Amino acid sequence: MKKQFNHKTAILSLASVFLFLSGCGSPQPSTWWGIRSLTGKDDKDSSVQTQAPITPTSQNKKKWWKPFSKGEEKPATKRTTADDIPDKDFVDPLLEPALAQMERHDFRGAKQKLLEVIRENPAHSEAYRNLGDCHYNLMEFPEAIDTYVKARQLDASNNLALRGKGFAHLHYAKQFWKLYAGARTELKDNPTPANNKRAQDLMLKSDENFQLALELFQRYLALFPNDSEATFGRAMAADGASRRFYSNAIGLLRKQRATDANAWAQDCLDIIDEGLEAIKLRIDQHREEAESRILAGALFLRRASLLKEFGQDQQAGVDINKSASIYQSVLTEIDRDNRQALAGLEECKSMQAQWKTGGGE
Repeated sequence: MKKQFNHKTAILSLASVFLFLSGCGSPQPSTWWGIRSLTGKDDKDSSVQTQAPITPTSQNKKKWWKPFSKGEEKPATKRTTADDIPDKDFVDPLLEPALAQMERHDFRGAKQKLLEVIRENPAHSEAYRNLGDCHYNLMEFPEAIDTYVKARQLDASNNLALRGKGFAHLHYAKQFWKLYAGARTELKDNPTPANNKRAQDLMLKSDENFQLALELFQRYLALFPNDSEATFGRAMAADGASRRFYSNAIGLLRKQRATDANAWAQDCLDIIDEGLEAIKLRIDQHREEAESRILAGALFLRRASLLKEFGQDQQAGVDINKSASIYQSVLTEIDRDNRQALAGLEECKSMQAQWKTGGGE
């Protein structure tokens, strides 16, 4: 890669981070029927997990790969033949009152009933898993993560808990990222060491949870490859995990540390490519969904910006055209007034114009 940097293009690409943060997908719990209502202690399980298996999308070793550190159950290695997400043919009668409340989206009431079941049956993995779903739907993500971990400790085959845990880490990461965005604004207005440390800590927390979510979705989808919600979650996690690598690559390039910058850039491209593979599967299954196309457009946009910064002009041009085409398809085929697609398309056009006039050189 060539050593070239353009600050304006970097700003444009980083702006897309905030554009797509809140619009790409809603939280999805581990249950079939999804989430309809949305209203933090550290993620203890982040330091007690095992190495994730290599999946078809990560055959090559990636330097960015952060293995699970120690302790949860060993990941399953036998691939299921199920077409969708796992399900239980038998519903324990003990859970029926809580499940009825969950279907009515009364997650607080369901929590209390599940805690009663757990008090009487402390080894009930499905009670813990559904309790995790309640925490999740109430946006109590640290509690959800801990509860899904408990469900898996009691029953290592409880793959719905594995799925839910991935989404909990994903949306916990988004919470930290929103706090980080606010901290960056505060740092700009008041650039003190304390504010700088706060912003850095929030960014690292967000990045850690994005990467954990990505690993969890890889494990789950190795078993249930046709779960389209988990596929979308995997793409969102890849989008989030790529942000820090993009920022560090550009920052090191600015400091003329070419070797380190290239390493961060290659890792960023690896993650983006994983996200693009996942979102392609989602789009194939949901042709009329705007959100999945918008996420694909954002990933191609970030990829194009990064390649341009490192002198890969031809491929950058290909990718920016793909991004613009995807955004245009949302406006033409799904929703002509979609604000995210309009903003993304405008960003693509602005970058293309800048490149044509030599602004990206």
